Amino acid sequence: MAFWWLSFVQDGSFAGACIVPAQSMLEAMIEAIHRGCHPCGVEVSAMELPATKPPAPADYVGRLLTEAQVVEFDQAWRRQVH
Repeated sequence: MAFWWLSFVQDGSFAGACIVPAQSMLEAMIEAIHRGCHPCGVEVSAMELPATKPPAPADYVGRLLTEAQVVEFDQAWRRQVH
């Protein structure tokens, strides 16, 4: 199963991010809403995380991440590949 990164912006400011398992961008959006980590009414950008890297650490999947948690995730994910 692929993982998708969703990033949310409201009024030009970062409003959080969410990582969800899904097969497509549409499925990722629906999954984020079902898990309660999609703050509706915001702009969304999405990308599939590279399959060449390990899956996202479980602690970061399916919840709304703050900016500080996004930095933590980035560091943890990079450590998994080195």
